[in-house]
Amino acid sequence: MRAQFDIEGADFGIAVYPDGRVCISILHPAGDDPNGYELASERWSPVHTVETILLSIISMLSSPNDESPANIDAAKVNASRELGNACTPSD
Repeated sequence: MRAQFDIEGADFGIAVYPDGRVCISILHPAGDDPNGYELASERWSPVHTVETILLSIISMLSSPNDESPANIDAAKVNASRELGNACTPSD
């Protein structure tokens, strides 16, 4: 059985879906990515431990992948901040 991780109240993270599910490669279903974005070796495997999953979550929180955001509005705000502009999700 593949692991899943949800964050309650984290409604504005780049890699967090609106329902709280965390979007990180090692939690995606095993096998080939139907979109061709991830290698099968980057996806779920039974060799992952609580430690590897938590390390991946910490990495996601400290440097989210804005190339494949789960939350488009958060990615726009993050990109705007990196450019030094103030922006709201509705902009």
